[in-house]
Amino acid sequence: MKKKYFLLLVTFLFIFLFSFNVNAQTDSLSGTYVDEEGKYYQQAELPVYLHISTSPNGEKIPLSGKKVGEKEVSVETIILDGHGIHILKHSDGKNPRNSYEYVIYADGLPPKSTSKFSTPYVYRKKGTTFYGQDLKITLDVKDQMSGVEGFYFNLDGMGNQPYTNTIVVDSEGDHLLKYFSIDKVGNVEAENTKEFVVDVSPPISTYNIVGINSENVISLGTKIYFTLEDNSVGVANTFYRFDEQSWKPYYNKRNLPLQNLSDGNHTLHFYSTDYLKNEETKQSFAFYLDRTAPIMSADVLGDKFIVGQQVYFSGRTKLKLTAVDNKSGVKEVWYSIDGGDWAQYNDPFYLPSKSGLHTIRYYAIDNTENKGVEGAIDPRFDTYRHNVSAVYVDLTGPKLGYNYQGKTFKKGDVLYISPETNLRLTATDGESGLQNVTYKLNGQGEEINYDSPFNVRESGMQSIEIIGYDNVNNRNTITTTFAVDAEAPTVFYHFSTLPDEGRDTAYPSYVQLFLGAQDGQTNTEQIYYRINGSAKRLYNGKISGFAKNKSYTILVEVKDKLGNIAEEEIIFETLEY
Repeated sequence: MKKKYFLLLVTFLFIFLFSFNVNAQTDSLSGTYVDEEGKYYQQAELPVYLHISTSPNGEKIPLSGKKVGEKEVSVETIILDGHGIHILKHSDGKNPRNSYEYVIYADGLPPKSTSKFSTPYVYRKKGTTFYGQDLKITLDVKDQMSGVEGFYFNLDGMGNQPYTNTIVVDSEGDHLLKYFSIDKVGNVEAENTKEFVVDVSPPISTYNIVGINSENVISLGTKIYFTLEDNSVGVANTFYRFDEQSWKPYYNKRNLPLQNLSDGNHTLHFYSTDYLKNEETKQSFAFYLDRTAPIMSADVLGDKFIVGQQVYFSGRTKLKLTAVDNKSGVKEVWYSIDGGDWAQYNDPFYLPSKSGLHTIRYYAIDNTENKGVEGAIDPRFDTYRHNVSAVYVDLTGPKLGYNYQGKTFKKGDVLYISPETNLRLTATDGESGLQNVTYKLNGQGEEINYDSPFNVRESGMQSIEIIGYDNVNNRNTITTTFAVDAEAPTVFYHFSTLPDEGRDTAYPSYVQLFLGAQDGQTNTEQIYYRINGSAKRLYNGKISGFAKNKSYTILVEVKDKLGNIAEEEIIFETLEY
């Protein structure tokens, strides 16, 4: 029995022009595809026409048909009902139990591609995605039916390129990634677009200093702060430390604390990071913190004397202020007297010309505006941030006096003293105190230091200038005049009868002896006598009661008011009657 074969051939014709944005990535884009297993794929939108022949290579005759219920016969297009598997089924005429299925894989869906951005540094801000270092982009594509024919990407307008491996993006700035795919039957995926920014640059931190000199010297009044900038995601954190301290976070626009730093050299270290962990290279700034105000001293130009905590000056004294600064240098010195207005110091100045206690306050400012004083301050004035000197201005000399130790006699306006009378000088000073006392005799010669009472032995009028000095060299003088009586009185006597003729020193035993004296300056005070070495007797008007025929020696002693003594010896004898 001769076999008959009925061959059903199905061909596919394009009924539309298909175009896409690739540069001939495949040899043919017919819209159909037969895989290695013989499976037939076509675009789901393409029509199907049936042709019939009695041999594999025979003439293909279009198979016509008619609509159900109609008589007209024509060649009609078969429209598939979308994506999916379509089957033409034929039953064998000789053996109806044998049936055949002719499968059409209608591929109506393009491939679907995805992207994966890989980096630990991601930050999103206002709808924009930022990536940091080590960004890698992996693309993936899947197709549900015919399979992927081509997979392409376009980075930053560089043109479509086949995707074969991970995309590495390490350049700074804005980026645009486009990618799409095509399946085996020419379905083209809609282009995917990814806009993103790569930021691999660290922030920039800049230190700002308000109050510094040319040698990087600052003070506690100096303000140090940072200005921060980042060209993309922004600054996330800023850290700083002084010297070897631990790192501390910096809060924007705040001044760095300097109070806990010691006077001397220091180094500020700092750096910033952005939100993608880009870290700035650590920076540093070396400086000298001058937290010590100038050291001040007050020098006295002229007279000065110190007792305990009290300083005495004279009216001739000037005060010289000196300020020394260990680093930035002295800018200004100011002073005030007795709570008055502050004046800038330029030259030594006189103290007030008023006796008594005065308060001088003074301070210095260095070139980093350290103001006040450093170190111990007099506890009486510790409420002031400046030096205080309490000084006593002594404008008067000592109070002088004198007295006489010994015999004196006043005659009229003249005071007489003995050569043995001592002159005692006195001096007191209730302010700076007594320094010394000198004197000059009759205005002649150098001043003589007084240390104990003294006498003047030369007779006549004398003048003593007494000079006193206090401890700030104030000088005071007084003068005293007196007469020195160094001459003894003149002694005279007479007998009540004349002596015997021929014998000038012989007198009757009943004779009476009368004594007298005369002083040229003061007056006779007492007359004493001794007879032949007997005890001294006070003369009371006359001497009588002499024995007969006896020799007599009478020693007469006369003292004046100042104790000057004159002696006279009287030798005579008595007669027998």
